[in-house]
Amino acid sequence: MTNNEETRLNILEKSRKLFLSSGFSKVTTEDIAGSIGVSKKTLYKYFSSKEELLESSIFQMLRDTGARIENTVNNESIVFPEKLVLVREIVLETVNSLKPEFLRDIRKNARSLWQKIEVFRREKLSGNISTLIRIGKSQGYIRDKFNEGIFLVIFLNLVDGTINPDSLSESNYSAEELLEGIFTLMFIGALTEKGRKQFPVMRTREDTK
Repeated sequence: MTNNEETRLNILEKSRKLFLSSGFSKVTTEDIAGSIGVSKKTLYKYFSSKEELLESSIFQMLRDTGARIENTVNNESIVFPEKLVLVREIVLETVNSLKPEFLRDIRKNARSLWQKIEVFRREKLSGNISTLIRIGKSQGYIRDKFNEGIFLVIFLNLVDGTINPDSLSESNYSAEELLEGIFTLMFIGALTEKGRKQFPVMRTREDTK
């Protein structure tokens, strides 16, 4: 990795942490440059604006999350119950980093990014959950006649509502609690008897690590 690549990645990492902890509106380019120990001139050498930096840093995180989910789903050495647990954990980890205050901020002040995140999330989740369901069917964990299309419509709409900052503010539950409930309740209805016997075991094993 060259010095320029290392500096760019460092800027992305530090700025993302600032955005997620303090919000897009409150963070300035001076804050970002100061946290890295570079001048604003150096910052603008890599990114033309705070908006570009926000989009680049958040999408790097989302792409990394998408790659982790895809690698887990397509790893043939992992059986379906474990895939399901791992995918759930990756999604929960990412959602936990996106606090309602941050989501509310970018929805109001970075509308274009909010819309791109929604499209990216739905496309990645839809493709990977579809693959996961097909794998589950092939391994005997999901019922053969289970309707994947209806499941995806309901599942994606529930996830959308869960990370909506307005919905969260009206709920007594955290995004993590709601998402865990969605994964459990939605997939329990899809599982065969074999799947229902294995899924609680895998959940317990993962939760006690």
